[in-house]
Amino acid sequence: MTIKEIDNQYEEKYMKLFGGPPAFNAFSWKKNVHGDHLHVYGIFEDDGQMIGAFHLNISKKFGFNFIKTAHYMPDIGLVYLNRTQNEANSLSFNKKVIELICDFIQALPYGVISIALPPFVKDTQPFFWNKFKVIPNYTYRLSLNSDAAEIEKRFSPEHRNSIKKAVKDGVEVKECTDYAIVKKMIFKTFEQKGEKVSIENIDSILFKVASRANSFAFTATLNNEVIAATFCFYDSNCCYYLLGGYSNDSGQHGAGAICIYNSILKAKSLGIPVFDFEGSMIKEVERYFRSFGGELTPYYTINKAKLPFEIILKFIKRQLF
Repeated sequence: MTIKEIDNQYEEKYMKLFGGPPAFNAFSWKKNVHGDHLHVYGIFEDDGQMIGAFHLNISKKFGFNFIKTAHYMPDIGLVYLNRTQNEANSLSFNKKVIELICDFIQALPYGVISIALPPFVKDTQPFFWNKFKVIPNYTYRLSLNSDAAEIEKRFSPEHRNSIKKAVKDGVEVKECTDYAIVKKMIFKTFEQKGEKVSIENIDSILFKVASRANSFAFTATLNNEVIAATFCFYDSNCCYYLLGGYSNDSGQHGAGAICIYNSILKAKSLGIPVFDFEGSMIKEVERYFRSFGGELTPYYTINKAKLPFEIILKFIKRQLF
């Protein structure tokens, strides 16, 4: 097997690997969000057949390449076909693919490597053997195979009560097709937290990549004022809660929860089996997402840095390097 960078001439084959357009279609994000920083790679059998793909975001700083998971994307989008029938052979094939990716990535010129693997990748030994730091991370994933009542039962009593109170107080929730409204609420939240965010990136996601075929949004309104919003990306396999916003001034703590609840129900109505809260490593965020009753799901980040960067990173990101 070999790995080589691919362009949009391979897009049709890329789509087939996912069984249709993936939520985070790398070619769409390359064109509209990350530009030439996002590189898409194909995994090819010896006969030239493409059996897999993944992507890396590569930017240059201080004369070195920083290889990362692209912003707003949950992982490197790895997918591949394993056609083996025997269990032992299947494990060996998986190992071979991960070894190939490991060898390929560390052969690239780099200063820092920090990438996330999708949750289905359990075997990270090739990275460990090659002196990468393999760090567990977590997200919450909620199965949507139960009926709506059963899904709601999984919520914490606090969430259920705050949702009921929001409804009682007159909070109205509806699907929103005007993503400019969603953008305003997202930026309001970042301002409240004193955090910076790229306007260009958010605009590209909301107005260039997003479509009715891969995304939806909900807003919560009180007295004709939008006080919360959620924005989700989806494909046939999973719905991702990508962006959200709320107003601290409203005093309605259930507004965000009721938007998420309606997003979950929307994903279920589309026949999507899983709702992913898209990362839960910040303590306060983890506590909030945990309250929706999803399954704590591990995924791995793979980290490596050249010596000068590793020394610095051990001080500022010791948990990763």
